[in-house]
Amino acid sequence: MTRTGRRAARFATFAYFTLNGFGIGLWVVHIPDIEAATGISHSALGGLLFLLGGAAFAGMQLAGPLADRIGQRRLVPAAGVLNGVTLLAPGLADSWWQLAITLIVFGFSNGALDVAMNSHAVVVERAYPRPIMAAFHAMWSVGGAMAAAVGALVLAADVRPAVSLGAGGALIAVVAVLAGRMLWDADRPDTGPQPTDGGAGDGGAGDGGGGPAAVAPRRLVWWLGGLAFALMLAEGVANDWAALHLRDTFQATASTAALAYGAFAVAMTVGRFGADRVAGRLGPAAIVRYGAALAALG
Repeated sequence: MTRTGRRAARFATFAYFTLNGFGIGLWVVHIPDIEAATGISHSALGGLLFLLGGAAFAGMQLAGPLADRIGQRRLVPAAGVLNGVTLLAPGLADSWWQLAITLIVFGFSNGALDVAMNSHAVVVERAYPRPIMAAFHAMWSVGGAMAAAVGALVLAADVRPAVSLGAGGALIAVVAVLAGRMLWDADRPDTGPQPTDGGAGDGGAGDGGGGPAAVAPRRLVWWLGGLAFALMLAEGVANDWAALHLRDTFQATASTAALAYGAFAVAMTVGRFGADRVAGRLGPAAIVRYGAALAALG
């Protein structure tokens, strides 16, 4: 594998994470305006957001087997284009049932892209001698921060949600197609797992044999899954309700309220860019222990 090809694949993966974060962020900062346009209550919005999450879960379940069948090089750009196209839909809704339908399709595409780009990130990380996964997720947060800044500008200018979401979706679709040329497939012979030194980043999970050594990792998966659920629940609350909280509780303007999500995204960006370095030095267990404790305090 050439160094140029490896860097290109890494850059393309950065691009998809940024696009996905940008799309989600653009939707998030428009939630107050879309809620007002459809005339729904906060409780109804909560139900529709739950619907969006369920659709995303369905997209994730489909994308995993589909990535194995057709390869990430085909699936990631397709999911990216679908995510961009469906971003327009919530801005066109003017009733609760229209918003429900649009959130189903947007959530499904977002879940599919999430799994597809993360599976490709795993392939790219295997070609590097150091952890780089957190940097990919940091770029997702960069995209969210960019969306908050753009959202503040368009909301201050009274641009209709359909226009700003449509323009953002078109940008996502175009870049998704262009970046797809630099992707790899997991079954390519030059992208297989690289030898490791079994250091702190290994975590002892490499034992694929039976017996007690295999039981502990399976149990650990459930614990980590529960922790991931709790962290994603907290992240979802910050994503979906921060702008509404500033607007309704503190009477902030729509453009100022958009910056609430931006502050959260910037903080995530800083943490994620630092995570790979800490994981490489202290091991991923330290990230889980102390990162989760810090998140709980927050």
